[in-house]
Amino acid sequence: MADKTGDIEQGLFAGGAKRVVRIAVRGPGNFALGPLLKQFAALAIEEGCRRLVLDLRECSAVDSTFLGVMAGLAGRMNRQGRAKVDVIRVSEKLRDTLSTLGLDRLMALHSSAPDDLAFLPEGTDGLQPLRPKPPPGRGETRLTMIEAHESLSELSEANARRFKDVLEFLRRDDASGAAGEGEA
Repeated sequence: MADKTGDIEQGLFAGGAKRVVRIAVRGPGNFALGPLLKQFAALAIEEGCRRLVLDLRECSAVDSTFLGVMAGLAGRMNRQGRAKVDVIRVSEKLRDTLSTLGLDRLMALHSSAPDDLAFLPEGTDGLQPLRPKPPPGRGETRLTMIEAHESLSELSEANARRFKDVLEFLRRDDASGAAGEGEA
């Protein structure tokens, strides 16, 4: 789901060894990238990843769906004891947002790469662009958005109140879309 703006490709980029996988975001981390992040991280963990590193150095903004996908991944990984999530090169503004929503309880947040990850190149250097297989349809994107906001809502009562209307809208849209998709 990467798109080009000028000469710089935006989207998700990944690479690394089997045990440590780095995913970098270039441009906005948004609802369109949520299904791809979820799909790739699940595959990496299935293949033995023990440490998932999200590099936000080149990330220009994040939306609640992308943050909710991050929360859902970290929550599942913590419950399964299968892998650790580190978010590196996090701006102070984004750190405040992540902490306000409670994501700092699920993953380690670092303004730079911690010493044991200092070997990682910056941004998207050495990484390959990720492409969804198959590209997510409207239904999959909507389901990812619902799951993402449910994950955020589970973190705190404040989040549940904050995302209540969003979830109601998405579920209503999901129900009306499901009815419309089956009609001829």
